[in-house]
Order: sequence, then structure tokens, then C-alpha cells
Amino acid sequence: MTLQLLGLLVVFGITGIVMLVHFTGGSQAASLSQDEDIRDAWHADWPHNKPLKTMVNTGGTAALIHLPNDALGLIWSFGADTVSRTLTAGSLRSVKARGNTLIVQFNAFDCPTARIPLTRRELPEWHAQLAPYLPQEVSHG
Repeated sequence: MTLQLLGLLVVFGITGIVMLVHFTGGSQAASLSQDEDIRDAWHADWPHNKPLKTMVNTGGTAALIHLPNDALGLIWSFGADTVSRTLTAGSLRSVKARGNTLIVQFNAFDCPTARIPLTRRELPEWHAQLAPYLPQEVSHG
């Protein structure tokens, strides 16, 4: 078998596999549109932190999780799976709006940034919910 023929078989084989996965739903993003979906995804990562209330974005791709003791969690879809974080004081580096996207930067090496699509009405509400987890400025005087 010639190298050119082998190269064509590899290229078409990989393309066929990618198309098969995509058209059978394997590349579909995780949905967080239902309260049950949010709770199941949260429970997979944090089985001992029971959600009290959830607040999902309009697109169904992210949610804020209200936890006992006034704690807050954030979960968002990342491809076909989800990423979730419990938030503590200072765990966020910044929360900025860019267009209709809220960009949340974490103070964690393993999870540097989350991009959450929100409506114009959701942006200030989500920012207000996340603001207490930003670093507090210390005055030296």
C-alpha cells in the first residue's frame, strides 16, 4: 500500500468517525435548562452540598447554586460535560461583562476562566451574586 493511499484512508477514517459522533449527538453541549439536570450535574461533583435554590441563565448553559450557610456554587457546560465550583471569599479574580458574556476568572490554576452567555437583564444580577467572592481591597493607612 502506498503512503498516499494510507494517508487518504487515515484522513477519511478520522473524518468519518468525527461525523458519526457529531450526527449521533455526541458533540452536543451539556444542557442545564431543567432544575433536575442542574441538581444531577451538581451532585456528581459535590454529593454532600445539597442545592437549596438554582438560578439558570436563559441559554441553559450555566447556573448559580445557592447552598446552605449562604454559600454559592457556579456550574456551567463545557462541551458535553459540566464544570462546577463552590465559591469562597476571594476565589474569583475578576467578573467582567463583555457584550452579552460574563467572563469569570478564578484564582485557581486548574480553572482559570468561565465564559457565561447572559442576557442584558441577567448580567447585573449575576454580577451582583458573584461580587462577594471577589478579593476584598485592603486599605493600608
